[in-house]
Amino acid sequence: MQFFGRLVNTLSSVTSLFSNPFRVKEVSLADYTSSGRIREEGQLMLFHSVPSRTWDCILVSPRNSQTAFRLFQLETEAEALVTFQQYSSLLSPFYESSAHILQVEVLQQLTDLIRSHPSWSVAHLAVELGIRECFHHSRIISCANSTESQEGCTPLHLACRKGDAEILAELVQYCHAQVDVTDNNGETAFHYAVQGNSAQVLQLLGKSASAGLNQVNNQGLTPLHLACQMGKPEMVHVLLLCNARCNVMGSRGYPIHTAMKFSQKGCAEMIISMDSSQVHSKDPRYGASPLHWAKKAEMARLLLKRGCDVNNTSSAGNTALHVSVMRNRFDCAMVLLTYGANTNARGEHGNTPLHLAMSVSLRREGGGQSPAPSLRPGTLTPCLPT
Repeated sequence: MQFFGRLVNTLSSVTSLFSNPFRVKEVSLADYTSSGRIREEGQLMLFHSVPSRTWDCILVSPRNSQTAFRLFQLETEAEALVTFQQYSSLLSPFYESSAHILQVEVLQQLTDLIRSHPSWSVAHLAVELGIRECFHHSRIISCANSTESQEGCTPLHLACRKGDAEILAELVQYCHAQVDVTDNNGETAFHYAVQGNSAQVLQLLGKSASAGLNQVNNQGLTPLHLACQMGKPEMVHVLLLCNARCNVMGSRGYPIHTAMKFSQKGCAEMIISMDSSQVHSKDPRYGASPLHWAKKAEMARLLLKRGCDVNNTSSAGNTALHVSVMRNRFDCAMVLLTYGANTNARGEHGNTPLHLAMSVSLRREGGGQSPAPSLRPGTLTPCLPT
């Protein structure tokens, strides 16, 4: 039964492939001598095939008039006219600039992209296609800084997301693409490069000074914050070499706070090596140091070895030990105690870490019931980093 099931699925896939009206196929132009020519734009022609009762779009090779490709075969004239207009407005820069386009597989990819991304310019399509010589066409150069409607991203954003250094070089050096343009989320090409996996792309972007390097997006993250959040120390290293600033305030504080929140040791080490004063920086919400944000023993140890004050207090008067106790971070608390954390330091509402430890213990023993009212832990929690 399994064999027959696989056979049915295979036959279904093959049938779907050959019944796809947008399947690109190499054809002979002579086959259309008896068909009516409805439209013609450059090398693109729309025929009405009477025998098959279809409207066929044919691309004739500009290099060999005997070579032609059927780009679609549709059953309604209205859909055929709309799709023909869409193709004719976008295809010419590609077949005019590169012989690589005139292959079934490449044309299939290009036409699929055109239909899937109706708001993309020819430059967006060229990035996704990845054929370098296309970027020397004047039409594609003119669209190098265009934005698509869905995300508001430019061709440069797409190239960075793909991690394509060669295409990035074409866009920046030949097409003069702007590096500091932001998308609908406030993100520059640097944000996109961080999300990709190519440090080389980030290095190329950082060769010239750009405000986009330290741009804060709509979530309050610079590219450096984002690299710390995603745990990409290599990207953090490159950003710092490109002169990304460690002291740009985001929604959670500086990049060092983000590295601590997400326990990204490699990222934190890079930042501290570049700017040792970051171990003393305070976040905007809690007035807390990076040590307050440490969730793991190794993260706390890293900061303390670099000179972070173990008894430094937040805006509410809490030390890192207060936070560790309230958040049940036992290993972290042990490291803090080893480095001399004051167990009697009075924080918010006059509570010491020992008071809080008792509060947590009572809550556990009481099956989650509230501890003694005088400790007021419910009012403490919002004033502690998470």
